[in-house]
Amino acid sequence: MALFGPYSLDLRSGELRKFGSKIKMGEQSFRILCLLLEANGEMVTREELRDKLWTSDTFVDFDHGLNSAVQRLRDCLSDSAENPRWIATVPRRGYRFVGRANWQYDDTIVPAMDFSAQPSEPSRSAESQTVVHAEDGEDSLPQPTETTVARPDIKPARVNWKRVAGIVALVGLAVSLVDWSGRTASPPPKITRTMQLTSDGREKFPQIMTDGIRVYFAELRNGHWTLSAIPISGGEPTAIPLPFPDAQVLNISPDKSELLIGEGPPINDNPLWRVPILAGRPRRMESIVAHDAGWSPDGQKLIFMREGSVFLADSDGSNARTLDLPNTNLQIWAWSPRWSPDGSRITFERYVMDKHLSSIWEVSAQGEHPHLLLPNWQELPRQCCGTWSPDGSFFLFDVWKTLEGGPPIAPAPDIWAFRKQPGLLRTETTEPVQLTVGPVHFFSHAFAPDGVTLFALSTQRREELSRFDSKVHQFLAYPGLGYAHSISFSRQGSVVYTKFPQGELWTKKADGSEALQLTFRPLMAYGPEWSPDGKQIVFYGQELGQRWGLYLTSPEGRKAHRLDLEVAANLLGPNWSPDGTSIVFAISDPVQSQIQVLNLPTQQLSKIPGSEGMRWPRWSPDNKYISALSDKDQLLLFDLKAQTWTKLVSNVWNQVWSKDAQTIFFIGSQPEPGVFRVSLTDKRVTRVTGLDGVHVSDTIGQPLFLTPQDELLVRTQSDLQTEIYALFLDTH
Repeated sequence: MALFGPYSLDLRSGELRKFGSKIKMGEQSFRILCLLLEANGEMVTREELRDKLWTSDTFVDFDHGLNSAVQRLRDCLSDSAENPRWIATVPRRGYRFVGRANWQYDDTIVPAMDFSAQPSEPSRSAESQTVVHAEDGEDSLPQPTETTVARPDIKPARVNWKRVAGIVALVGLAVSLVDWSGRTASPPPKITRTMQLTSDGREKFPQIMTDGIRVYFAELRNGHWTLSAIPISGGEPTAIPLPFPDAQVLNISPDKSELLIGEGPPINDNPLWRVPILAGRPRRMESIVAHDAGWSPDGQKLIFMREGSVFLADSDGSNARTLDLPNTNLQIWAWSPRWSPDGSRITFERYVMDKHLSSIWEVSAQGEHPHLLLPNWQELPRQCCGTWSPDGSFFLFDVWKTLEGGPPIAPAPDIWAFRKQPGLLRTETTEPVQLTVGPVHFFSHAFAPDGVTLFALSTQRREELSRFDSKVHQFLAYPGLGYAHSISFSRQGSVVYTKFPQGELWTKKADGSEALQLTFRPLMAYGPEWSPDGKQIVFYGQELGQRWGLYLTSPEGRKAHRLDLEVAANLLGPNWSPDGTSIVFAISDPVQSQIQVLNLPTQQLSKIPGSEGMRWPRWSPDNKYISALSDKDQLLLFDLKAQTWTKLVSNVWNQVWSKDAQTIFFIGSQPEPGVFRVSLTDKRVTRVTGLDGVHVSDTIGQPLFLTPQDELLVRTQSDLQTEIYALFLDTH
């Protein structure tokens, strides 16, 4: 038996265990691990692995098969190629085991060998010290493994038959007891009824907490995230005053006397405060800045998150230390820390922010041994927002298969659960079961102390396009589209638009006839733009697990294809040149945001000089300019001939050109919010209309459009519901 870290590998039974719990793995992954261990830290070449794992009469894609088997092995070991603890890649050559392994033969344990320091052949030494990952992306999350187990073809060590006989008897007894306990296992929990507790229509996000008397949350009031509460029976939310304008609820103390609050809007790293529930002054927690945090059940420890890093500290935030996690990346943020009720372990999610992939991880109470909570369950990891039942018998979490809204698009999750079933030798995890099935999606939840009432948040967002009627000076619903996010008009008299929140692209004639769906889920399509000749449509879209990219499709409904631009960032806001040969778009990235132009005939990319930090470019109909917004909300104009930028106006949120290229319309504040136009001849700004009573959508993307008659269209948020529900569970 090989022993390394928390793992034990039984070469006779073919079983890999972690802290005594069996880990399922495929035959090829198991045999690779055996071969690497037998090599005593030396490199095992890809050719050697091919000869051992695949016979000569097996016809497979060897490279793909080997890469997949090694990745599954790394998943079983909670390992990564970027920061290998056990399996290291020798570039283009093979693999080697780099950990410390003990070998146990009956009662004898051979002292550990540190393979990470084991020298290889002199001719290989420089090569084997360079570790890279050739198979995974820079922000990938571990994937599940195969579910079969195989025995290796390895010579047995000497056998103590008396000991074997005793072990067989004990194993037989254990199997009988485990089989008996499995037959009497408790059924999974199920939801028996639901009750809506709020109906004020205000947005609530991202978490809720309860003390069994009230439910606490943050909701958007007058442009600020306000700490609020309702009785557990429901009612009108009551605002709780704080010494700062924006707050987010993160946790509640074990004795239910204090709330842990972040000072600032959600999805930001903010200062942390302790806020007494009944009486007392809020207290700042030293110098901690985090976007999520949680106290241990005994109130002695605090776990908190800053970007992708996870910290464990004393309850007041002192003596903080960073947890050592695999696959650290600026795009992978940690969220939703949850201590088990017995305080022995902590779960949290790791979310790929721009790809909407997420997995739930678990560490010990000391912050050690990080591993996937459900390593073999999903093909793609899409899990978040875990919640333990008060007695620790089962765990609820969110799972999504599709996205909706947009942009930013968000998961459309349902609630799942699994039980922690007590066994004879250890606690077993049952297979997860689904508790809710849309169309209402719950994304954050907290148990009441009774263990059968679950409070949950659910969001339903509706957006539509409204036309400004200059005769009555009102915005009226634009007919024939229903709920829509963005629209474009062709010169040939057709429209293409995005249905909301489905993210589907549709086209129809101006009179509403000949409706045709162009894109389908899981692709979410936004910002469609007709080509000048009406034969193509460009849009920006996103599929689960990918960044935003540019797509082309046709009005006949041929499958949309993603433009392979080899840019490792989100691509947004495409717009055609007047001659239809080029597309201007924005690269949205914290490091390399800029505007580029794609020449379609040559497939060449070129950067617009001086466009760093700019977004939402638009090509003038006369082909003289490109307008864009700066990171300081300034409307800027790029002269294509002179290759220079000119500032037009400040406090601009979006913009669109008039058909004659003489005017740019925009939504902004000059100083009051409204729709304005700026003339290119004299740079004069004129107010077109105010926006009193009009709730302009705050989702990303251009909310301002023009009809072929230069009528204004504004995307409005017609119905936003983020309400709190009580879900009642049968846990027996």
